[in-house]
Amino acid sequence: MATDFRAELSEAELLHLYLERRFEKGQRGGTLDDVMAGFAEYRRQLKRIRELVREAEESFARFGSQPLDLDAMWAELDLQFDAEGIPE
Repeated sequence: MATDFRAELSEAELLHLYLERRFEKGQRGGTLDDVMAGFAEYRRQLKRIRELVREAEESFARFGSQPLDLDAMWAELDLQFDAEGIPE
């Protein structure tokens, strides 16, 4: 069961989405190194989210459960990233 549409996107498409998100937030400055470091962090976060979704799907397949609450998962990840000092 594939739940993450970004799983099939190329690196270039992911970079485009990341840059689009930065621009929407008004984050237009910074060096290329800063931007690429942010992109690396974005990819790390995306990988972790995919892992969490996969784990939830596997758990649901084994045990059944309530529907996956993506808003709660995002909120938990935001708290974890804030605690680790990782910017959005």
